[in-house]
Amino acid sequence: MFRLIIGGREFGRKIRGNGERSLRQAMRWHTASSLTRRPGFISVEWLPYFINSRRCGYDFDSRWEDGKASYREKKIMDFFLSDNEDEPFKDIYILSTDLKKQAAFGNGGEKNYPGIITQLQMETYLVISDFRRWTNKKGEEYGMAVSVMLPPEKLWGYDRMTAAYSKVAV
Repeated sequence: MFRLIIGGREFGRKIRGNGERSLRQAMRWHTASSLTRRPGFISVEWLPYFINSRRCGYDFDSRWEDGKASYREKKIMDFFLSDNEDEPFKDIYILSTDLKKQAAFGNGGEKNYPGIITQLQMETYLVISDFRRWTNKKGEEYGMAVSVMLPPEKLWGYDRMTAAYSKVAV
């Protein structure tokens, strides 16, 4: 059974078999009818296949080299990508508001930060990993919580998240 939760409602569909064909059927149904420009939750078990479907088998570096990523997406992803081959992502923890400032979005800089972040999330290059509140000089929290963005590979492991890249993208 393939399960998906959107807005507190659970959707499911029985899929016959357990091979690659049934996986393609599940992802086709999943992407076509359930998450078309809508937020949702998906299990970590299915996430590698969903990532492969949304990214069409591209990691961000390959996507940039093939000219399929914009300059503004590259500016944001550069904060997370590492030059080290052994560790593809930096050990970074940054609030989304700080990321916006450091990537030079906003007053006098690049435009459409929310749109670029949304696009990177829809293509599963970034996910919200946590919400944190600002801290003052005394270390006390204040204000509204702000999201912390990370690549899913950093959260759940590179090998685990890219395991489905060898499968045919739907």
